Formats: sequence, C-alpha cells, structure tokens
Amino acid sequence: MLVNSHFGGLALGVAAVAVGLHLLRGRDQLGMPWVYETPKDPVRRRCFREASREARPRTFKVKREPVRELLNANPRLRSFVESDCGSDCTAYRAWVNHGRRGPKPRARPGDGRFDALNEQFERRTPGRKVASWAEALDVTVPSTRHWEDLSERLPVLEEAVGFRLQLPERSEAVRRSRQYIERCENIPDREEAPF
Repeated sequence: MLVNSHFGGLALGVAAVAVGLHLLRGRDQLGMPWVYETPKDPVRRRCFREASREARPRTFKVKREPVRELLNANPRLRSFVESDCGSDCTAYRAWVNHGRRGPKPRARPGDGRFDALNEQFERRTPGRKVASWAEALDVTVPSTRHWEDLSERLPVLEEAVGFRLQLPERSEAVRRSRQYIERCENIPDREEAPF
C-alpha cells in the first residue's frame, strides 16, 4: 500500500509503521481514501507542529500586499521610490486602477534604470518594458503568489536600485519554517526539538 508522505514523497505503509510513523486514514469529500502520516514520537510531532505554525499563510492574495511589506521592511527603498516616482508612476497606477485598459505607459527613450529587471524577467519588447518604479515593484512580486519565491526575485530589484534590500517579515518566516522542517526531519527519535 502506498501512502502520501508528510515528508514530501511516497512511502510504503508497512515500512512507515516500522520506522515510527503514525498513519491517519480517512475519506475526502469525493469519497477517495487518503492516508496521512505523522511521527509517533511526541517530540518530533511537536517539532513539526511548531514549524508549520511559524509561517502562515504561505501565499498572498493581492500583489499590493508584498509590495507594502517590502516597502515597510526597507525604509530606504520607500524614500528612494517616493523621491524618484513622478508622472510615470502616476500614469502606471492610473492604468492599473482602470483595469489595464488601453496601452501600457511606455518607458522613456534612453532610460536604462530598469535594464536589469527587463533582462532578468524577459520584458524586452517595448510594450512590456518596465517604465516606472511602481511597475518595477509589481514586476518583482512573483506571479506564483508564494512568499518564499520573493527571495529569488529580490536580488534583481537590488541591482536596479543599487543597494541591499531586506526581505519582508512574512517571507523570512516562511524561510525559517522551511529550515525548522528540515531540522525536524533530521531529529533522531527521543531527542529535543531544535528550537
């Protein structure tokens, strides 16, 4: 019998019981059977519970949420964007607020501030090129809507602004949670949790 493993793979049910995993069985709303395994050892179970509680939610609903968190985590970025935003940011925000109808505001000729973003995120055609800092922040936010993916895209924005940026707290919490889960998987039976 194959069961879906909490540790990210498939495990043989009999072997899972032999290595100290507690199997939970049930049926979903469609009547399909499911099996979920948790560690039998209370220390490891507590470790996984604490690790998963650390970073909720792992996704965001709207693109403005991570932009707001990024600006709150980096006051220098906020002042930089506010001082450098002008009519191009206003035009971009108006275009977004009106449902992205009509042509997107274009970048000025010879404006090389956003070359790193355009190259890395493959926005090379004139209609897709980044034209303002407001758009640069929106482009930096991952389309997957996962907080952990923001850390992969942040170095490109750092290159565009020219200084180091700090990850938002929620993104850091997801990263810490991933590290806790990795530690929990490596805990031998009957050992204290790593935090």
